[in-house]
Amino acid sequence: MSVSQSLQDIGLAAHHTPNLFLGEATGADDTILIAESGKQLQKLLDTAVLESERMGLSLNVKKTECMVTSKKSSNPKCNLVSKGEKIKQVTKFKYLGYLITSDGRCTSEISKGIAMAKDTFQKMKPILANRNISMTTKIRAIKTYVWIVKDLISANQFDQIEKFLKVLEEFASSQNPNTRKGGLIGLAAVAIGLGKDSSSYIASLVRPVVLCFHDVDSRVQYYACESLYNIVKVARGAILPHFNQVFDGLSNSFVNIKYHDYSKLSKTNSVLSCN
Repeated sequence: MSVSQSLQDIGLAAHHTPNLFLGEATGADDTILIAESGKQLQKLLDTAVLESERMGLSLNVKKTECMVTSKKSSNPKCNLVSKGEKIKQVTKFKYLGYLITSDGRCTSEISKGIAMAKDTFQKMKPILANRNISMTTKIRAIKTYVWIVKDLISANQFDQIEKFLKVLEEFASSQNPNTRKGGLIGLAAVAIGLGKDSSSYIASLVRPVVLCFHDVDSRVQYYACESLYNIVKVARGAILPHFNQVFDGLSNSFVNIKYHDYSKLSKTNSVLSCN
């Protein structure tokens, strides 16, 4: 007789008990027992142990752990025992490669995924700085940054957005002009990804762009103008506290940028005028 069948016999199976989520999940040689209360979990554990012993299997209490998932600031206690031995309660455990936590948020798993994304982003530096790769391809790559930022916002990982912006600021201040241009494109993409939330990061977005307005490379100045145009489009009035620095940068660009780049300066100037 299986554990599931035994649960049905004692009336603990989910489809036998309304509004009750209860059951078992197996993977490899591990088993997870899930219940809505400590009392139900204890009954479930006793049944699992009994049926396992009928099959010649035994529970290793030292390797067995229990956890309560709750949104409360103080995690509830779970006094689970097996044949007089207390089951250790934990706040997190790893199952099939994933870290499950008692708050149910799985923040560490999200952070791990973000770290992997950040590492991949760093590896894209040669693409952004490569003269032989077309701008169309670079822009397609940059669009992935927008989705990264949107995912960070959805996961409430705002501290990771700050780290992301610091990486882009390092790009924008690189010794390599192509890397500086890539950083400026990335800043614009992040601003677009942030949308209305860009106002909270306006200083981090604008600071490296303004510095690039004074770059010795006129093409970097052009990219700074393009980046600022996209930042201002989403940040709107939030740019005003930085107006003086932006105006000085634009004035410098008007003097130094080649004639064919004036259209972008006019666009940025128009957006600033709207605010």
